Amino acid sequence: MTNTDIPRLCGGTVFTLILEARQQRYGVREHFAGDSDGLSEMDTLIGLAQVTVPDLKRPAKTREDVVQGNTTEFKICKTAGGKGYYPFSNRQAKKAFDDRVKGDYAEALKAMCDFTRKFIWVRGSGKQDENLVKALLDLIEQDGSIGDSQVFYITPDGKPMTKQKINQIDGDEICLQSFLLGVWHFAIMRREGNTIGKATMNDWCPSKGGAPREYEGHMGENLSRDIELIYLEDVDVPIEAEDETVEHIEAEIVDGGKDPEPEQKAQTVNQNVNNPVVINITMNQSGDGRQFGYIGEYHEKGED
Repeated sequence: MTNTDIPRLCGGTVFTLILEARQQRYGVREHFAGDSDGLSEMDTLIGLAQVTVPDLKRPAKTREDVVQGNTTEFKICKTAGGKGYYPFSNRQAKKAFDDRVKGDYAEALKAMCDFTRKFIWVRGSGKQDENLVKALLDLIEQDGSIGDSQVFYITPDGKPMTKQKINQIDGDEICLQSFLLGVWHFAIMRREGNTIGKATMNDWCPSKGGAPREYEGHMGENLSRDIELIYLEDVDVPIEAEDETVEHIEAEIVDGGKDPEPEQKAQTVNQNVNNPVVINITMNQSGDGRQFGYIGEYHEKGED
C-alpha cells in the first residue's frame, strides 16, 4: 500500500537533502587530529538558521552538545529544532524572515549566497548542486499536501512562482541560490510545521538502532526534466535604502566583453516592490564553461 503521507517538504527534509550536497569533507585522519571542516550537520543547520535570522550568533562551546541534539531532532522532524537556540518555531523570527523575503528580497538572497558559498559543493564532477535541485523539484512535485496554487519565491528577482509553474520547468535555467532560498522559506513558513515530515524521514533515513541515520532516499534520480543551473556569485546590497516604489528593472547580459547578441539586449520588466535596493550581480552559467556577467539595477520612481 502506498503511503500518501510521504514525501513531505519541510525544514527537516530540505535540510537532509542539502546535507547530501555539502562540500567535500575532511577525512578520518584530519578529524582524528582534531581538525574541523566546519561542515558538520550542526554547522550546516546553524548556517541555514543564519539565513533565517542573519544576526544569529553561534552557540557557546558549552552548549554545543545540546544544540547537536536539537540538530538531530530537527533533521528527523521530531521537533522544530528544540527550545532555546534554533529560531525555527519563533513567531517573531519567522515573521521577520517572511517580511524580508517578500519585501527585501536582495538582503535575504545575499544571506543564501553566503550559505551556498560556504556549504554547497558547486560545479563538482558529481553534480551535487544539480542533484540537490532535482531532488527538491521532485519533492515539490510529489508532495500532495502542497496545492498547485502555492507560491515559492525561487527566482533571482524575488517574483513568486506557483507549484504548477515549477512542475512545468523543463529545459529552463534555475538560479541555485534563489531556488534554495525560496524552498527554504516555504519549508520554514509552512503552517503544518516540521513534524509533518516525520514519516518521510523514517522512509528516507531508517533507524539504525542508535547509529547515525543516513539518507537512503532516491529523490530526483528519476526526474526526467532538464534543468540548467546558473549561479549568483555576488550580491551587493547598500546598507540603507529609502522606501520608494520601483519602476522597472533593466538587465544586460554581456559575453566576454563583446557586444551582446540581439537576443541579449537589455530588457525592461515592470515591478512594484518596497524598499528598493541597487543590486550588482555576477552570474556564471554552467555547461560550456563560458562566463556571463549579469548587472541588475533598480531605478527609483521619480516624483511628479
